[in-house]
Amino acid sequence: MSSSSTRASTESENASARERILDVAVEEFSSKGFAAVRIDSIAARANANKQLIYYYFSSKSGLYDAVLDRLVDTYRPVWAAMREGTIDDMVRLRTERARDGITWRRLLAWEGLEYWENRDSPVHREDIRKAAYDNQREVLEHAQQSGAFPADVDARFASLLLIFASLGPAAFPQITKLVTGLEPDDPAVADGVDQVIAALLARASEDQRPSGPSQ
Repeated sequence: MSSSSTRASTESENASARERILDVAVEEFSSKGFAAVRIDSIAARANANKQLIYYYFSSKSGLYDAVLDRLVDTYRPVWAAMREGTIDDMVRLRTERARDGITWRRLLAWEGLEYWENRDSPVHREDIRKAAYDNQREVLEHAQQSGAFPADVDARFASLLLIFASLGPAAFPQITKLVTGLEPDDPAVADGVDQVIAALLARASEDQRPSGPSQ
């Protein structure tokens, strides 16, 4: 085998190992939270050398940042499409992706619980995550400008409410089951939540339309 072929094979194996480590890290962080995760456990599950994890990610915090980078990359096309679309497009995109996001929502729920113990520390990947969330707020603001959404509603808090509606079943699975009788990862939960959101936004849009001439 030539040196170039050997080098290409090694690079492929390294890339595969890195992705395998990230796959396991996503599962570990979403099921245990940042504080409880151990690098030894990730290394064992990923069949990877512990030193290799530190080589790629420097630290547990660096590994967590890489997990969040994957989250951003996963949803970047959705956010881009959302930014270019209407409020109806935003609802459609949210519904399309709601069914496959339970793992990410569990991760964010754990992060939220741990925030209270570390609220003086910066939020991981704060800038790029804030920019992503700003897309939804901007859609609502554009809808306000066009008269499709109430102008007297603060778009920041409207966006926050939409996010909380999506995160709720993952953050409170027991309440989800008590209220709906369904497990939080049942697709019917995500569908039901987004149907309610769509109906509320549609009603808000209708309320902004000028009424017809009186008879």
